[in-house]
Amino acid sequence: MIVYVGFKLERTSKDSCCFGDSLNAGGWDHNVDWIMAKPKVKLVRSSLTGTETTAAGVHPSDHGGVVSTLRFQRGG
Repeated sequence: MIVYVGFKLERTSKDSCCFGDSLNAGGWDHNVDWIMAKPKVKLVRSSLTGTETTAAGVHPSDHGGVVSTLRFQRGG
């Protein structure tokens, strides 16, 4: 687990960025979106959005969205 100033990364390990300007060239080879949480918060699941292509064969955006479900401890 990598911790940054008391926070840990809580997202999928899959890359989410970036396609070229034409939205059909290149591929995702790094990340620009991060979900960080305190160490006691647990990652339940995480996934990417925007992986589909349009009928024209292009992606809807140059990078995907990251969605994470987190579990928080109750009380103190």
